[in-house]
Amino acid sequence: METLSQYCNVRTTRHKVLIVEDEHDNAGLIKHTLERAGDTEAFVVSSGDAALKTVSEEPPDLIILDLNLPVVSGVEVCRILRSRADSRHAPIIMRDRCSSACGATTGR
Repeated sequence: METLSQYCNVRTTRHKVLIVEDEHDNAGLIKHTLERAGDTEAFVVSSGDAALKTVSEEPPDLIILDLNLPVVSGVEVCRILRSRADSRHAPIIMRDRCSSACGATTGR
């Protein structure tokens, strides 16, 4: 017997997005916007070190990475992620203070 989700071809898994942002208000706005549709689960960390640990422990489907992080910059976090086999191909959107007004920059 088919379930309703199979019949309707509904996606039952949620996308996991890691938001790396040290500004609490910005992180909350991004998280709310992503989770509003219901098919995304967003996690917030406020430092580059925490981002690297989180990606190793539970790889997300997407990383939204602030460039202006304290201690370890977003650029350095991106370099480290790209050098590791477990995160080399993870999609990363890099943003800075201007992103909300100027548009996001995608990092590769």
